[in-house]
Amino acid sequence: MSRKTFLWTVTVLLLLGAGLVIAQMALDALALNETSVAAETQELQGVQGADETTMVVQKTKMQKSGAAGKKASASMDEIHKKKLPEYRTINGALDTQKKLYSAQRENDPQASRLAAALKKEIPRAKESLKKLRGLTDQEIALIKSTTKDAQAIKVAESSYASWKSAVDHLKEQPLTDKELKARNEGIRKNSEVAVANAHDQAKTVKSEELAPEDKNVLKSNVVGGAKNIFSNLQQIMNNMQSVMNALGGVSGGAGLNINALQGLGGAFQGVAKQMQGFLGTYGPFAQTVGALVGEQISVPALSIPDFSSMVKMGGGSVSSVPSTPSVPSVPGVKFKPPF
Repeated sequence: MSRKTFLWTVTVLLLLGAGLVIAQMALDALALNETSVAAETQELQGVQGADETTMVVQKTKMQKSGAAGKKASASMDEIHKKKLPEYRTINGALDTQKKLYSAQRENDPQASRLAAALKKEIPRAKESLKKLRGLTDQEIALIKSTTKDAQAIKVAESSYASWKSAVDHLKEQPLTDKELKARNEGIRKNSEVAVANAHDQAKTVKSEELAPEDKNVLKSNVVGGAKNIFSNLQQIMNNMQSVMNALGGVSGGAGLNINALQGLGGAFQGVAKQMQGFLGTYGPFAQTVGALVGEQISVPALSIPDFSSMVKMGGGSVSSVPSTPSVPSVPGVKFKPPF
């Protein structure tokens, strides 16, 4: 072999090696982004349940103040009805974002179509966020002029802040570690405030005080939504294990190398702990709302898989660019309006 041929061969191998590392980093980032969007979407559904529960409680309190209170109650109901299409728009963009990351990770030809769709949906989601800001301001002004309930105001503000964090991080490319952390912290902090304050409010009303249509909102959307959230959180936890197995080569594929796999396992551990933290606040809230409408709710334990043992099982390979067509897409839930 001539020196020129040797150098050319070495260069090609180095480029192939660099390409492999980039491909593995891409798979790593896409898997984490896909899972994070799915998990945080569940928190947003919980926030929406907290917001709707607050609406029902505030309407119930307003109606005790005669004709003026009944008028305020109708205004509160109208504000929340106007919020619904904006939530649907934002949820649609989040769903497309998750599907895009999944398609990119699986090298699915649908990825380009999803990227084009998300590019169009992002401006619409931002416009919906602006409308939510205006509706939230109207809601807070109404509360201040009637019940003056500080907890209801906290729910309104933290609900909006949760959705803002989601919309601010809508993008076609995978989020960086810094961006993931910012979105995660924004949704986690505000969802906890929203759910905790909605829970306290739910304890202040009795089942017999609720209007039939408000009971239906709690039963069909908040309680029904809680059951969907519990199921999806468990499915996300299970799918993280499947993703680790597939990317680690346990299924017989090439997979990520050991360092990348350990990093992904640690990141998944963080996502799993966040889901558990959310469940610790949201589970009791859902049970309290369930009691108001005569339904018992069982909160799952949501055990975290031992990702470290998966790393030991599937040490991975760096012999070829990974291909993972069998890796499942992580589920997400679209918002279901109660009206």
